[in-house]
Amino acid sequence: MSEPFLEEQLRRIRQMSARISEARDRQQALSKEIEREREQRRLGPLENIHDFRAQPAERPERPHDERPARRRHVPTRARHR
Repeated sequence: MSEPFLEEQLRRIRQMSARISEARDRQQALSKEIEREREQRRLGPLENIHDFRAQPAERPERPHDERPARRRHVPTRARHR
């Protein structure tokens, strides 16, 4: 076999090896993307929504005695008599 023929074969083998590596990388990326999409479908559309509003501090429930007394509504006319 002549040397140019072997060099051409070696060049073609390297090209094929590079193409196979690229195909493997694309396949891995697509597999990861498919898995992310499956996870998103499993979670539901509202799972990625976050409420960043400040939450009020929780207050312990006060006993009935300590609750402020309710004021009765007195109609305006009755107050002026």
